[in-house]
Amino acid sequence: VAVKRLLSAFFDLAMGEIDLLIKADRHPSVVRYYAKEEDGDFVYLALELCETSLQALVDPSSERSSSSLGHKWLPQRGQEPPPK
Repeated sequence: VAVKRLLSAFFDLAMGEIDLLIKADRHPSVVRYYAKEEDGDFVYLALELCETSLQALVDPSSERSSSSLGHKWLPQRGQEPPPK
């Protein structure tokens, strides 16, 4: 589980994100939403932990490359897989 913390001032943004995550639930390219908690200063979202980072996907030569984490490339519509 990963926890995303947002300032309470962004409560509306957090609720919009939750709504979108619920609508996209079970999509293989979208993290799952589990729960929301609030305190006086922050809104906390419990989300599925990603196996890799955006940095590793954009720059495969980075220290935590997607290949070292077993990430599989997910094609987008009309896109060819990268050369091996």
